[in-house]
Amino acid sequence: MTEKARDAANRFLLFAGDYYYAAGGWADFRGSFATLDEARTEAMKTEHRHPLSKDLETWWQIVDAQTESVIEENGGTYGR
Repeated sequence: MTEKARDAANRFLLFAGDYYYAAGGWADFRGSFATLDEARTEAMKTEHRHPLSKDLETWWQIVDAQTESVIEENGGTYGR
């Protein structure tokens, strides 16, 4: 088992990154969490805004590993 697979042992998986430097797939994996609240808290820490436009420059998604679906994501505005 790889290190990332071990880290993904919890139910809620967080993927996040900058709109302009998204790495894709496991490269954007930020961790796994036992509860949705823990995943949300960590997701909020990844957010930052452009200093002039105040647009959200980051994206994040929380995936439920049991249902294999995105259950929550931010509504970033950068580049839209």
